[in-house]
Amino acid sequence: MSSDNESKGTDGDRGKSRIASMKLNSSSRGGEVKGGEGGNPLSHLSNAEFVSAVMGAIPVEATAVVCSKAGDPDTGGWPAKAAGDVNAQCPRDKNNYLNCSSFLQSDDGSVSATKEKCCAFHFLMLDDVGTKGDERKLTGVEPTYKIETSAGNFQWGFRLSPPVTDIDEAEALQNAVVAAGLSDPGSKGVGRWVRMPNAINGKSKHKDKTGRPFECRLVTWNPDITYTPKSLAAALSIELAAPAVSRVASGRTPSKRRTGALTGNAVFTPAPSENPVLTALKARGLHKKVIGHGKHDITCPWCHEHTDALDTGAAYFEPSTEYPNGGFKCQHSHGDQLSIHNLLEHVDIKSDDATGKPRIRTMPGHINGIVEAAEFLLAETGEYFQCGA
Repeated sequence: MSSDNESKGTDGDRGKSRIASMKLNSSSRGGEVKGGEGGNPLSHLSNAEFVSAVMGAIPVEATAVVCSKAGDPDTGGWPAKAAGDVNAQCPRDKNNYLNCSSFLQSDDGSVSATKEKCCAFHFLMLDDVGTKGDERKLTGVEPTYKIETSAGNFQWGFRLSPPVTDIDEAEALQNAVVAAGLSDPGSKGVGRWVRMPNAINGKSKHKDKTGRPFECRLVTWNPDITYTPKSLAAALSIELAAPAVSRVASGRTPSKRRTGALTGNAVFTPAPSENPVLTALKARGLHKKVIGHGKHDITCPWCHEHTDALDTGAAYFEPSTEYPNGGFKCQHSHGDQLSIHNLLEHVDIKSDDATGKPRIRTMPGHINGIVEAAEFLLAETGEYFQCGA
């Protein structure tokens, strides 16, 4: 689910939003109450403590994302906000949501809960357990938390440690739980919103006879229980399918089909085996390591301007639909004046080449080759099909 953000912030604000270092109160270490019972002993757990625990370690260049809505949550958009003062951002009389993933912030401090901006997938949520999801299949399985989101209906959360930075791996896990009938089919996607414990469910169908909205309740809390995708699959008795297309940080590996399509085609130039910006960064000794899906820790070319010339806080982001030339961010004081265009100029890469995309040249007399190449590339996306008349 995609959302637009309304929040802005300085580097200091972003530091405050990295809530992974928050500490849980010693009285918040666990417990369980059965749905329907009053006087929930877990009600003291704040939304901020909940977010801190289920997100775990957040990559330094990313932020947790929250959303708070009044009234019926099905109306209006989903304004994403970088998690800062969560309790103030998400008061208990609103529909309050946390995203399962952490996301990169734009240069202006805004954030969008989109797949292209996803940095890591932190926990898996099973939605509508008790109605659409079969709770009997979960006998003996210990989640990190359970929240009753409407009468007799629950969301189960499973914290992943470490968080999953491969988007394909995260989606394979979601697909597997839905295929097994453990969750609502609508709960897929790395930009998935989940409800917080201190919140209402403002949907009209869940209001009581007096018109009062349903109040969400945390009924199970096991913050120390974590899983890897493999151990969670074993616990849930599901089988993880291999991703249909392997996306690697250095670019897609050409398939056999692509190689065949290129033979004898004078108008088609395939995508380079590695993004040319990465090639240039490595050649200059600026590339350090991969830190996520399409994200790289690098040495800032202008690190001599950093305080004490520290070689920290710089990242390169591979091209995406939203940012076709890729992205560059330095967390130091000159970061607001530097962009991907400065980095490309420094490594001597033209903007057109930075996209790392294949090219089709339009040339007179080569219409068949142009059509062949275009059909091939559209087919490889998996989003189009051809139907013969």
